[in-house]
Amino acid sequence: MKNLYNFYDGKKNVSTLLSEFINTKINAYQEPVREGTPKGEAIGFSRKKYVANLFMMTNLTQKEIAKKSGVSFGSLRNCNMQEPFKKMLEKNCLEFAAIVFHRICLKTSRDIEILDNYIEGLTDDEPADHIDMRLWSEVKDINNYGRKLKQTIESTINQIIRKLSGSTLNAYEQIFGRFFRLLRNENYQPSKDEIKLERALSKLRAETALKILEREKLTKKQRRQISEIIKLLLGDSMLFHDALLRNK
Repeated sequence: MKNLYNFYDGKKNVSTLLSEFINTKINAYQEPVREGTPKGEAIGFSRKKYVANLFMMTNLTQKEIAKKSGVSFGSLRNCNMQEPFKKMLEKNCLEFAAIVFHRICLKTSRDIEILDNYIEGLTDDEPADHIDMRLWSEVKDINNYGRKLKQTIESTINQIIRKLSGSTLNAYEQIFGRFFRLLRNENYQPSKDEIKLERALSKLRAETALKILEREKLTKKQRRQISEIIKLLLGDSMLFHDALLRNK
């Protein structure tokens, strides 16, 4: 079945979390039928209205949503004032917020562990992968998220991480603080604490590389580790160069 929501990075159609969510929901939706339903009882949304509800998660205007979904502009305006329609939008936004949270946790699980250990003062560990969420294909269309969706994502994730405590809470706040800046479309300007943390991680990576190099014989795995560490150090240098100059 043809996808109704597509995101193009240049000419390339990129599969994102939101495009997967919206298209999967649309393709799986079974339009309700009136037959067998008692008169006066609600039967749910038509396919067109369901599609319109999903597109309300984006930053498209109501006129654009009406055109894409096939619902008249007047009907869409009426839907937005109806409680079932608003509840469906809230449900979809909450469901998507949970997906975003779990995907970020999955992609940054090692980084969260390293940050947790660093905050606790335990630094003799393998280097963490570098984080630059702007490069993640899953959220390439983050600027297309609607205001309602953005608010729901941030509030939902904050509710989850507030249940944590100590160094684990601090680690999650560091990781998701970066994501929230991306979500709000704020220019990426690391705080002094983040720059200090990145310096410490870079130092840890360099120390790990030196320890491996001091061994007489290197296995293929160790050579690969050295290669990856050098790439990470180069990535740190490029991303934080301007920030370091601003914060000297």
